[in-house]
Amino acid sequence: MIFSSIWERKIFSDILKISVFLLLVFYIIFIFIDFTVHSAKIFSNSTTTIFTILKYYINLFFIELNIFLPLTILFSTIKVISEM
Repeated sequence: MIFSSIWERKIFSDILKISVFLLLVFYIIFIFIDFTVHSAKIFSNSTTTIFTILKYYINLFFIELNIFLPLTILFSTIKVISEM
């Protein structure tokens, strides 16, 4: 049985919580930097809507997930293990 003992469930849940938090933080920082770099291009086109921008960043999230997910899991695992 997977995660049969209490300490395994505790470590897994801590890693999962911190990973989700870090993934959101990294992505928000990425959006902020990307938006500031590309804002002139985005608003030069008069047909750009908020919905288009949101759709772009939601799609970009799944594209960049292969970079952000291993980093967040690595950092959260290091944090949980260092707190033991």
